[in-house]
Amino acid sequence: QALVALAGNLLTQSSGCSESCTMPKRCLRPWLVRTHFGDLAKYVRGVVGRVAMERLPKDVLLVWGGNADAPIIPRFTDYLTFAEMAKLGGVPTPRIAQQHDSQEALLDAAREMLGPLRHQVSERLATRACKFLEDTTAGLTPR
Repeated sequence: QALVALAGNLLTQSSGCSESCTMPKRCLRPWLVRTHFGDLAKYVRGVVGRVAMERLPKDVLLVWGGNADAPIIPRFTDYLTFAEMAKLGGVPTPRIAQQHDSQEALLDAAREMLGPLRHQVSERLATRACKFLEDTTAGLTPR
């Protein structure tokens, strides 16, 4: 019963994350539940057996009450690189582009992102659109 309730809770929290570009795992509380859910399910299977675990998906969907045929996260989300975060946050990044591996250029951008521009950067990253402007895999970061 606890595993079913936990799975239903994870579905509820994940589906509530579709309003922003936040990574779905960042919407899950507590964090360790997300991390170790598979381990918990394996343990329960060892205790109750495979036959009892076959009912798990149906029981979870019943407790969750959501639409099993609709995507929980109706978008693709990717991690931003540091340079992308700076650029989307409104911090000029020409040195990062020119010196891609330059520790000094990255530190300068970090100082700007955490300095007087920190509220602007935070706001822009939090409100960015969840869409893709590139057709290639390399361009799949939301812009």
